[in-house]
Amino acid sequence: VLFMAKETLTNARRYAHATRLDVARRRDGPALLLSLADNGRGFDPDAPGARPGGGNGLGNLRARAGDIGAVLNVTSQPGQGTIVTVRWAV
Repeated sequence: VLFMAKETLTNARRYAHATRLDVARRRDGPALLLSLADNGRGFDPDAPGARPGGGNGLGNLRARAGDIGAVLNVTSQPGQGTIVTVRWAV
């Protein structure tokens, strides 16, 4: 989870050029929910090969979520920022 947060922070700074990043965590029944929302330039996460900056950030996030049995949700639109949510059972 720490590496997922770090990857998201790096993406917000390096590719989205965000000036603000809000981090929230909360318990959701037997699971923990981590949400990171930036005010950057956003992108289309459903576009084939969606990789802002040409890196492997989204692929790394998806792989790490799978490794811990978490559910990853990436919500973004061009010009609208990005929200990354990770939900995992503890």
